[in-house]
Amino acid sequence: MSNYIRSDLLALNPHQTVSILRVGQGHHQVVIVDNFYQYPDEILKVALSLPYSDRFEIVGNFPGVRARLNYEHWKLVESLSALWGCPLFPFFSPQPVVFQGIKTDNYTLNIGQRQPHIDQDITAMVYLNPADSCTGGTGLYRHRPTGLERVPPVPDRTIRQLANQLELSDEFFNSPEGYEN
Repeated sequence: MSNYIRSDLLALNPHQTVSILRVGQGHHQVVIVDNFYQYPDEILKVALSLPYSDRFEIVGNFPGVRARLNYEHWKLVESLSALWGCPLFPFFSPQPVVFQGIKTDNYTLNIGQRQPHIDQDITAMVYLNPADSCTGGTGLYRHRPTGLERVPPVPDRTIRQLANQLELSDEFFNSPEGYEN
């Protein structure tokens, strides 16, 4: 199958349900949008037919598989900006549209997958599973011993102590961003 899709496939549903929450002690913004896409069943069919890869060069430390789509996504970025309440900009140029699948059956995380990481500023996830198979979603956590709800942009003393305690790799501190991603 080609990694090109028809231009309106990722059209947003005009009847979305949007909830904006503030979570944790830091009152971090979480935007939840139900009925996000206009054609979710068709998107799911395309997603299931994509050529996924689990090669490290493609997935890095992501615990699953990825497939990239060739798609002009500026309307999508503009819509997400409106939902978030500020302009959003791609992290990469060009920014690919990526579908991912997380492996859970008999899958053991490697050391890189267990290390804290930072998703650049905003992370968006769209769950395409049918409503009757929903059993959870994304977890947001606070580290009880340190009280951390998000990883600081630059490793501080608390993070260094935690890294030593967890025997994290030196890459954790030596990458340009301060953390391995």
